[in-house]
Amino acid sequence: MSEAQERLSTRLQALFQRLAEYQVDAYLVLSADAHLNEYVPIYQRRRDAITGFTGSAGDALLCPEGSHVFVDSRYYLQAEQEVEATLFRVHKVGMEGEHTLSSWLTEMEKQRGSLRLGFDPFTVAIDTHAAYVNALTAPASALVPQPVNPIDAVWDDQPEAPAQPIYALPAEVTGCTVADKLTAIREQMTQAGAEVLILTKLDDIAWVTNLRGNDVSHNPVFEAYLVLEQEQATCFTRVMPGPDIQQEMAAQITFQPYSAYTTAVQHLGATPQRCVWLDTSATTMGTRLLLAESQRLHTARNPVVLMKALKNTAEIAAMRNAHVHAAAAKAALN
Repeated sequence: MSEAQERLSTRLQALFQRLAEYQVDAYLVLSADAHLNEYVPIYQRRRDAITGFTGSAGDALLCPEGSHVFVDSRYYLQAEQEVEATLFRVHKVGMEGEHTLSSWLTEMEKQRGSLRLGFDPFTVAIDTHAAYVNALTAPASALVPQPVNPIDAVWDDQPEAPAQPIYALPAEVTGCTVADKLTAIREQMTQAGAEVLILTKLDDIAWVTNLRGNDVSHNPVFEAYLVLEQEQATCFTRVMPGPDIQQEMAAQITFQPYSAYTTAVQHLGATPQRCVWLDTSATTMGTRLLLAESQRLHTARNPVVLMKALKNTAEIAAMRNAHVHAAAAKAALN
């Protein structure tokens, strides 16, 4: 076993000790981060750190009796090359006879009689969580959210969170002001009867704010949450935009530290009669659990998804210009 494989084995054993303390039978590690990105900042690549598999998509299930990695057809060969067979069984999802993660949870439950599955609620979408809940039917089975991700405790060389600057796009590129975007979004909130809209997907937030960053490799986004109400909007960012950006946007959006997000959403949960719009395919269970269990919810695709898909004249021109630059760069390499 190589030095890297021994390091993974050590991490796994340390994790299994923690699972016993948490009274869970297995631990779920999805490839997504707190914003459900496929490509995630290095410090949140926990699946890579505990399995050695570096593909952009693929999930892991960690259990003392045997751990598993689930990959689709893009990563069959890569998983075989990167995952240590003595530590993990690779499931090639889509091949005949192979299990999906959900079906394997059902199989594990049958074998054990019940299954208590630990997970980080800030890495699992609400819809995905519901699918895993449905996969377990025994009365004693449960998905058990962990307040702290245990992989962070055994990841001895975990990188620091990114601290890249945030910058604004010029009007000739966006073709629409932040004020106009917020007005259009709030109109749809009113039609849906929602008093609050919570956005957690980074591309959605970048589009609404006309801001960009470099927190994720090859993606011009910054780590943030955005909470929109009818009278105010708050963006929670890991790195504060410069004073000039904050001053220019003060009438539309106020900025708070990234760490203040949980308290802000919990404050919303103190008034469960307020209707909160959550896109269940694009919002984590972590956010849902911060709200009251009895919270009034509007669960539908958030309005930004369609709005950002309908390109205005300036956006179309910018896209064409970007393709010209990309083609020129590729031609230069040839």
